[in-house]
Amino acid sequence: MEEMTNNSTPVSAETQAEPAKKGNGLIIGIVIAIILAIAAGGFAFYWFSRPIYKVNSAIAANDYEKAAQYYGKLADADKTIVAAQFVEHCNLVKAKYVDEDAEYDKTIDKLDVFEYALDGNDEYKSIVSSVKELKKSRDAWDEANAAFEAENYTKAGSKFAEVIAEDANYDVAQNMILECKSQMVVGKWYAEADLSKALANQIGIDESKIEFNLCISYTFNEDGTAVLATETDNMREQMDKLMDTVIYETISAYCESYGITVEDMNELFLDAYGVSFNEYVRASMDMDSLLVSLEQHKEYLYVFDGNHLVLTQEDGTECTDVLEYSEDGTLILNAGESDTSYADLGVELPLVFKKEK
Repeated sequence: MEEMTNNSTPVSAETQAEPAKKGNGLIIGIVIAIILAIAAGGFAFYWFSRPIYKVNSAIAANDYEKAAQYYGKLADADKTIVAAQFVEHCNLVKAKYVDEDAEYDKTIDKLDVFEYALDGNDEYKSIVSSVKELKKSRDAWDEANAAFEAENYTKAGSKFAEVIAEDANYDVAQNMILECKSQMVVGKWYAEADLSKALANQIGIDESKIEFNLCISYTFNEDGTAVLATETDNMREQMDKLMDTVIYETISAYCESYGITVEDMNELFLDAYGVSFNEYVRASMDMDSLLVSLEQHKEYLYVFDGNHLVLTQEDGTECTDVLEYSEDGTLILNAGESDTSYADLGVELPLVFKKEK
């Protein structure tokens, strides 16, 4: 059926339905667009609210404290990736402290941010531990230098030894350890060698009746030279005492064989020679030659090798004496494997040298 328009032109039903269809299509398009917009907004909200996005955004903004706060909400796969980023950042934090571009307290604060996130991570633990060890090393370096300035070389040496290889001061500290040892040994050192038994056997009298302690000294100079010597005055004093004992024993035995007293023998010699029997026997003994045989005076050059002092003669020949600087502040002398000189003298080793105060 057709209808008439105002100008009397007939209009079909299909033609009348076209505007309605267009209106319906527009409405459907708008609805779809709204639905898509809502979906997109929801997806965007979901996407940007994910923990991994927040963590990555915080890392990009260099806000690792915020990133660490979201770490616990991550999926396990994401945690592995983010943990590696955290460790890499911790290494950078440590590097700044190693290069002395950051203070210790601030460095530890930055590392502590990851304590929860990286709990159980061995590399993280190693980073924190190495920073703390480096702090101890630098403190030891400062204490060592203060002690060295105060001429407390024992303390300085022990503190320089606490400086670790990762510390920039390590090489200097190793050299300073040798310097401290050199300063510690500079001066005169004494030891007493008990020769009583050896002399008693040589002379043929009871060991309990004599006492002979030979005083030996090492003098170490700042220029790296050293002198080994026997103390002449001490040796003469010891020899006088020995002679008194030997002479008394000799006179007593001699007088006893003739059935007279020592006093009677002395009077006889005083009348005949103007000296006592004691003085006569002493004069007949060449004590000076004996003293010369015991005297020592040797010059060396010395250097430290670890805790050992290596002595060499001017021609480069190494001394067989083995000298070790002990932690208790003494020098311990032992003979080399092929050195029998001390044994030949009857000196029992080791000898302990103490420094002259």
